[in-house]
Amino acid sequence: RDFCWSPTDNVLAYWVAEDKDVPARVTLLEIPNRTETRSKNLFSVADCKIHWQKSGDYLCVKVDRYSKVKKDKNEIKYSGMYYNFEIFHMREKVI
Repeated sequence: RDFCWSPTDNVLAYWVAEDKDVPARVTLLEIPNRTETRSKNLFSVADCKIHWQKSGDYLCVKVDRYSKVKKDKNEIKYSGMYYNFEIFHMREKVI
């Protein structure tokens, strides 16, 4: 649903919304070789906002979550909203 380039590296951060039993996912992708460096599955997600630190060392994803969802015709209504921050440290090695 949204993406953002790293200010210093060839890294693309993007997120994909949930679809039935498939969770939402935040992914960091190295370009041009398309290597997935990090990814995180998220549940009960209404929206995500992606913010890079100026030097590209950190990525913050603000996750808007819900406890209940109600679907009326073509409209989706969320209730019990709460928020999380997912922080990715880009210079750290992943084990």
